[in-house]
Amino acid sequence: MKFTRTKDLYGVDERSIETTYWQSGENQSDKLAVVLPGYIYPPDAPATFFLKLAFMKHGWDYLTVDYRYNENDKFLALDDKGKAEYLKSDQAKIGEYIIDKYKQMDLCLIGKSLGTTGILNILTHTNLLSVCKRATFMLLTPTESQKEILPILKEANRNLLYVIGDKDPYYEKGIIDSLTNEATINFKVIKNSGHVFEDKDNNLGKSVENIKDLTSFVEANIESGFLG
Repeated sequence: MKFTRTKDLYGVDERSIETTYWQSGENQSDKLAVVLPGYIYPPDAPATFFLKLAFMKHGWDYLTVDYRYNENDKFLALDDKGKAEYLKSDQAKIGEYIIDKYKQMDLCLIGKSLGTTGILNILTHTNLLSVCKRATFMLLTPTESQKEILPILKEANRNLLYVIGDKDPYYEKGIIDSLTNEATINFKVIKNSGHVFEDKDNNLGKSVENIKDLTSFVEANIESGFLG
């Protein structure tokens, strides 16, 4: 396993965004998982860290995009409308970067929380779906953006993994019901789990088990070829 950190991705106002490319083997893989992390849930937080190990175990390379909006003073100074516009522009640039560098690979775009908004902005402000024919997707604890993402991916017939806790503030039973019997969607609801997969009764062992359940679920879908 080796990794390379680069700063060749530029967002709004030519802001440098660090990416880290983790290579699973001696040569670059033809499969790449791309992680768009949460607002204060960085790429090396528990869920995304162990997903990295799962993907790399099965021969995938792994790219993390560390945009750190929570440390961006210009972003933080904006009102809600300004922040939404900032994210649209910034995340469109991230999407164009992914397309330009990795369009020939099998891709799995993984959004964690705010990262699911990143996926929405990439889907609606770039031509990724038409260019990257072999792209699949994963939504981890998705935000309100899920209501727009799901119809887009269903119409595009793209495979999707969806994972949320039933104590997450964005959990909606109606959304879960709509995923049932969808051939292109595999989903998991983790019981008594919150937005970072923490057990809501503060049971540390159960919180660890939640991350294990998530990782096992994703690994099974990697092994089956569902994600590419």
